[in-house]
Amino acid sequence: MKLSDFNIKRFGQGIPMIILHGYEIDQVAMIASLEPLMVNRSIERIYMDLPGMGMSQHYESIKNADDMIGELISLVSHLVGDQAFIIAGLSYGGYLARGIVRHFRQQIKGILLIVPVVDPDFKNRRLPAHEVLYEEPAFIKKLSPEVLQEARELSVVITEKGMARKAKEIFPAIERGNQIFLERYQKEGYKASYDVDEFNHTIMSPVCVIAGKQDSVVGFMDQYDLSLQYKYSHFAALNEAGHDLNYEQEAVFNQLVISWLDQVLRSR
Repeated sequence: MKLSDFNIKRFGQGIPMIILHGYEIDQVAMIASLEPLMVNRSIERIYMDLPGMGMSQHYESIKNADDMIGELISLVSHLVGDQAFIIAGLSYGGYLARGIVRHFRQQIKGILLIVPVVDPDFKNRRLPAHEVLYEEPAFIKKLSPEVLQEARELSVVITEKGMARKAKEIFPAIERGNQIFLERYQKEGYKASYDVDEFNHTIMSPVCVIAGKQDSVVGFMDQYDLSLQYKYSHFAALNEAGHDLNYEQEAVFNQLVISWLDQVLRSR
């Protein structure tokens, strides 16, 4: 892939921050969640659509995670050169981010992992049972039985604000992705042939791992074990939060990210 094949948006000036979204969605959700937290911070935020998602193009040569991570390493090398940089990843983006860190570990100044995939093999994950812990009473009365049932299957917390954000940031992004490519990739090449976490113990910069206590997609126990691999890590498992914790516990999520950002900038 060429640089022009990636849909990239850049904001701000300062230390570069590479930001990777989750599987099937695109950069829109990450921009919405992180940009409000970047005010008056000397960080250049670099958002991108991963191959096969959003508005990326010419990604047909990518067959597996090795290919995906390889293309991202080439892209990051082009974007940051030999500069120090920060990286953030959501869900599968958190898995890919660790593959990138493995290559650039001497340049990494901070890592943010939001509900990260730890083991790509779903059957190996330690998962809590899905449950809905809060429904906004006035809001759910407005929903049809079909919509409410769908919300209950996907969410731990159901509020009007959270559902409105998902309707704007998540569902349209899924429509923009190439589902044929994504289904094949997930079936045939979702896991790298090497251990993306092999060199975690060598990372000396601030790491923040945020998980949802009720996340039935990736869990929270594997994420805790992952956080222990880093010397300077903070781990949080948020209650009343699933895989969409940045919507379900927005205020706490914001506080955790701000605290991590401040640590990263102080550590420079």
